[in-house]
Amino acid sequence: MSKSLILRTAVALCLVMVTATLCVHYLVNLTQSKTEKTARSIAGLIEEKLNFTPLVTVDRTVVFQESTPVMELVSLKKRMSHQLRWSSTQFHSTKEIVIAGDFSVSVGFDLKERFSVSFDSKNKTIYVVHPAPKVLSMELLSSEITHDRGWWNAITDHDQTTVLNSFHHDARKAAEGNAALLDEARRQMREQLLALLTPSGFQIEFQELGAAPVHIPSLP
Repeated sequence: MSKSLILRTAVALCLVMVTATLCVHYLVNLTQSKTEKTARSIAGLIEEKLNFTPLVTVDRTVVFQESTPVMELVSLKKRMSHQLRWSSTQFHSTKEIVIAGDFSVSVGFDLKERFSVSFDSKNKTIYVVHPAPKVLSMELLSSEITHDRGWWNAITDHDQTTVLNSFHHDARKAAEGNAALLDEARRQMREQLLALLTPSGFQIEFQELGAAPVHIPSLP
């Protein structure tokens, strides 16, 4: 083979390689550009529907910083009944206070913790990382107190104040330990995000801070 033929072949191969590299580079940039456009659109929808913007990234590049005009995302409000019975016995004389009431419980997410939506254009996957659901607030809607005083063991104002404070504390503890309540708040939040993310055609993976990821296939 002549030197000129070898040279022409080498040049041709170089041109093919350069062209292929440029094509791949163009396709990658085009995919990233489309993904970024999708990410910006979804960030706008989250802001519109949920009143906050999570940290949004595309291939580890930040598209939107977190923007939280509110510090908490309430995803569930539930009415909860609670009762507390308190008694004290002195010199065989027992006094008792029973308090029962209904609370409005707000459950959701602390937006001071990490809440991010990451787009991976190569794997066509959206990774959502969010904090664990928690009881954000409790409002006492109504209550009823009954007393049963002992013969010489009277109920004092201090007793009533102590029992009322214990009632609020005990009710909140019961709400925080209610796994079904927290699960429902998590489910409702994820369903809201799924409605916004699914039209992108990406696979979706949720991960709660400190928990294992949950993979959700995209719709066909």
